[in-house]
Amino acid sequence: SSGAVVKADEAEADDICEEVGDCEILPVPFFFEEILTALDQHRSKLGGSVHFKGRPYIEGKVKKQEFGKSYSDYEYIYLTVLGLAQLHMYCEHIIAKNNGQVFNRNPGVQMLERVTGFTMLADREGANNVLKMSPACLIDCFQASKAEPGGILRLFEEAFDRTGDPCLEGRTKLLLEFQEKVRGKASPNMPPWEDVSLNPLPKDCLPRDLVAEHLRVFVAECTW
Repeated sequence: SSGAVVKADEAEADDICEEVGDCEILPVPFFFEEILTALDQHRSKLGGSVHFKGRPYIEGKVKKQEFGKSYSDYEYIYLTVLGLAQLHMYCEHIIAKNNGQVFNRNPGVQMLERVTGFTMLADREGANNVLKMSPACLIDCFQASKAEPGGILRLFEEAFDRTGDPCLEGRTKLLLEFQEKVRGKASPNMPPWEDVSLNPLPKDCLPRDLVAEHLRVFVAECTW
């Protein structure tokens, strides 16, 4: 066991306990802990500890500039896995709080930031789908990476970018791109994920724009 935990302050603990039960330390499900155990085996190659003295834990939302200057790749990946593990457990509670508004007026995004360390553009169409799919995408990428020599290290090096967009959508995009590459080797005729996935649209988009986006995906699915 990696012994991974997420440390929550009293406000976070009260919020989470009210939503999902009486708890002070948030556990990590086994299939995410398996990823953390594999990550620990590549700790030195990925920069070791820079920001944390011990194991990384979620302190809250971290900005892109902070990740670039004060964290190692190892710590960034560790925090991403931890965050997706928490999202897996509390996704429905976050979605229930998501009112479709911008982050500072959206209790769903505020809970997401406290529990996972991620933020997102929840005022865009498809935000709830991103919340639901992101943890499963990581698990799928990890399972696929185990099938080839050196695949797990390649996953950590290619599907995570400490200097990239740290929002949930940005992290998920990299996982989807890695997933496409891995699956493409096994199934060369598989369509690119962006061709058969709906792009986020603003809440106030015109009906014709929404229909056009669904039509684009439908045509791509028929073509492939």
